Amino acid sequence: MADYSSDISNLPTSTSRGTQGESKLRVNAECLPGSTCRVAEDSSVWILNNQNEWVEQESSGGGSGGDYSLTAITTDEIDEMFDEE
Repeated sequence: MADYSSDISNLPTSTSRGTQGESKLRVNAECLPGSTCRVAEDSSVWILNNQNEWVEQESSGGGSGGDYSLTAITTDEIDEMFDEE
């Protein structure tokens, strides 16, 4: 959960822990692709895709949740994220 849409750029990814930013967002851990973040300021929903980018999901306009388009990630891609060099 983030307070402001400007906090999205500070969120962690699978390769970084993120930064605190202006709203003192707590970013203690890394996130995996498929992780989501809801923004209190505007009720937007963001998802971490398999390119380690937080992308905003379009609102479905329905009242029972939302339809989200997810990009599939292979087990090889997951293994690559955790390979230690």
